[in-house]
Amino acid sequence: MTNQALAKKLQQAIIDTDLELIHNELFSPDIESIEPQFAPMPHAKGLSEVQAKAQLFGGNIQALHQKNVSDEVIVSGDHISLGMSFDATLKDGQRLQLSELIVYKVADGKIISEQFFY
Repeated sequence: MTNQALAKKLQQAIIDTDLELIHNELFSPDIESIEPQFAPMPHAKGLSEVQAKAQLFGGNIQALHQKNVSDEVIVSGDHISLGMSFDATLKDGQRLQLSELIVYKVADGKIISEQFFY
């Protein structure tokens, strides 16, 4: 699969919130996930840690009011980037509105890292 095809598949999986496809088909088993240091889990290495990080975040959402994924996905060599924003109410009742840029690195047809900027 080309990086362009991988980028389109990733974009659609994010739109569909298809974590199973992302984790099991698109991510490398050695995936690394990096968030700003103030995030609840700023670093995860390996698929099981990245899945736990996703569950920690997703499990904290009570209601998702809106999610937008950028129409354009940029592919530059071994990097893919796209934007995402969402508006959610957390289980503690706090409202979270976030806009982020996500940069992915690809090697051998799999995503080996993701980094979030917000």
